[in-house]
Amino acid sequence: CSCFDNGGCLNLFSMIQARKSMTQLTGDPNARLWVGEVGWSAPKASTLHTAMEWCADFSGYKMFYEYYKNFLAWDLSLGGADEDSGGGPEMVFYFSMRDSANFGNEEHFGLIESCANTTCKLSRARLAAGRAPTPSLLAS
Repeated sequence: CSCFDNGGCLNLFSMIQARKSMTQLTGDPNARLWVGEVGWSAPKASTLHTAMEWCADFSGYKMFYEYYKNFLAWDLSLGGADEDSGGGPEMVFYFSMRDSANFGNEEHFGLIESCANTTCKLSRARLAAGRAPTPSLLAS
């Protein structure tokens, strides 16, 4: 789930499929590709309604950390598939700076919990604890 280094990674697989579709549509394998909203939620987003909602580690801070670490190390290539599918994306936007509540749904994709916080939620203490609780964004 958190990899960005081969075509078997879900992120890259989706981008390879998007690149192929763009090439079919435009005839240009190097058409500009920008990717938005790449990210991970910790703790669990209230919108997660799959079997993974019951796996605490899936939405844990360690997984969030691994995802973000791998995102930062990614060179924007498509894991060796670039030669066959055009190029990797020109720009990728991480989602998001802060956790949010959209239409009553809590999303914890941010690197910072709220506008009131000034530090990243990926602290060493939180990573050591694993799944530290986060106060509700809707509570106040």
